[in-house]
Amino acid sequence: RKQIVMPAHMMDDGEHEQNTGGRNLFADFSAIAEKTGTYTAWDYADIMEFLIKKWDVPSRKGLKPEAEEAQQYLCKLPDRIRKLAERSAGRKAKQPKKSVPFSWIYGRELQI
Repeated sequence: RKQIVMPAHMMDDGEHEQNTGGRNLFADFSAIAEKTGTYTAWDYADIMEFLIKKWDVPSRKGLKPEAEEAQQYLCKLPDRIRKLAERSAGRKAKQPKKSVPFSWIYGRELQI
């Protein structure tokens, strides 16, 4: 299966990677957003679940086999994302915290 890549994955300020020994800006930004509860994988799953229900995706009929397969995959995705988020949270809790400088807040170091 192809994965959806969010445009923010291309986020680059031209400095972060150089100032942090090759760390990815989006990954670090995402870790901060998750840590502060600004936007989490659980939020993403909730939004997906809301839209799947709003658009009545599970009850669409008369689909071609390929579309039916995609429908089933999409309807299972919010639960799958929640499970992945739980596993990820468990792994993150075991990892030592790191201080990472962010150039766009004048080099201030944040813990991720």
